[in-house]
Order: sequence, then C-alpha cells, then structure tokens
Amino acid sequence: MIVSLYRWARVAAAAALLAASTPALSADLAAEGNPSIDESFWYASLHGGIKLGEDWDDDWTGGDLTFEFDDGWRIGGAVGYSLSPIFAIEGELSYMQQELDGDQDCCDHGKLSIATGMVNLVAGVGDWVRPYVGAGVGAAHLSFNDVDLPAAFDLDDSDIVLAAQGFAGVHLVVSERFAIGARYRFLHLNDAELKSEGQSTHDLDPDFIHSVEAVLTVGF
Repeated sequence: MIVSLYRWARVAAAAALLAASTPALSADLAAEGNPSIDESFWYASLHGGIKLGEDWDDDWTGGDLTFEFDDGWRIGGAVGYSLSPIFAIEGELSYMQQELDGDQDCCDHGKLSIATGMVNLVAGVGDWVRPYVGAGVGAAHLSFNDVDLPAAFDLDDSDIVLAAQGFAGVHLVVSERFAIGARYRFLHLNDAELKSEGQSTHDLDPDFIHSVEAVLTVGF
C-alpha cells in the first residue's frame, strides 16, 4: 500500500511539472515559428536575374535606326535601413549586359552594358510573406560596344544619364536574419548622346528596361 501511494505521488509530481512547463515551451515555439520584422534595422541584399530585351531608337546624321537587343542578365546589391515596420530606404548598385539581336537588317553584332546607382524608397507589409513595392532615382552609365552601323564605322561610346525605376516583389522571411524572394523591375533612362568612330552624333531613346530577379536579403 505504501509503495502504491509512493508511485501515485511520483506520477502526480511529474504531471504537475509538465503542466507548469507547457506554457513556456509553447511560447518559445511560437516565437521561433514567427520571424517578425523589427521596427528598425540595417540590411543588405543581393539580386540577379534576366534583363529582358528592348529597342533603342537612334536619331543620327545618317538616318533613323532602331537597335533591337536580345535578353541579357543583371546583377546587383543594396544596403538599406528599415525606418519602420513598413518603410525602408536603400542605396543600390547594379550592372546589366546584353547582346544586339543579330537578325536585324542594319546591324549584326554589338553589346550594350548599363551600370546604375540608385536611391530607393521601399514599402512592404507582412511577417512571413512580405509583398512590397519600391521606386528609385539615380544615374546610369551606359556603353555601346562595337555596335555595327550601316556605314563603315561602329558605334563604340558611352554616356551618363538620369535614371528612374519602379519595382514590386515578395519576400519569404525564413528566419530573423534571412529572407529570399523574387521581384519585377522596370527602369527608365533619359536620352543618351553618343558619337560613332566617324564622329556622327547619335541621339538614343531607349524603351523601358524590364527585368525579373531573385533576391537574397540579410538583416543585421
């Protein structure tokens, strides 16, 4: 009888200990399962993806041309600061490159490269899944490399122009420090003025530049 009472006492004590520890354990699991967004923090991001092809209208002394470029690639990174749970500001650098479409009548070879420096304002909501939009302004250095012309001269020159962009995407927050995601971006460049090897002047007006990117973000 004494042994039986002793066993029941041990069982009751273990049950009481388990009941006392359950709320704390549940709170810990809930905290680990919900990687919330801090109000203010620094972060860095890397992106890479496809730069879709576009047309560039060229008004030059030899007549009007349209350069058609194939799809290319884009890489870049940003450092930003979260001002609140919704808004963030960041500085971004990127580089993109693509080849001239070789099926054109006017031109059969050449390459275009664009480097940008932008200041972006970003707005997003959500914890685990965080959709966001953003816009930015800055400058772009564009370079036409050995672009074939109907004349005997190639277009091989560069210019710096004003740039503006907009983008929309979604982050999947996988921990307190890391997020992965994807976004769509369009970039506007002001007209560029270049000169060919024969000193002909080219006034280039690009279409909107579109890209689709994968993004990795690290908070610190």
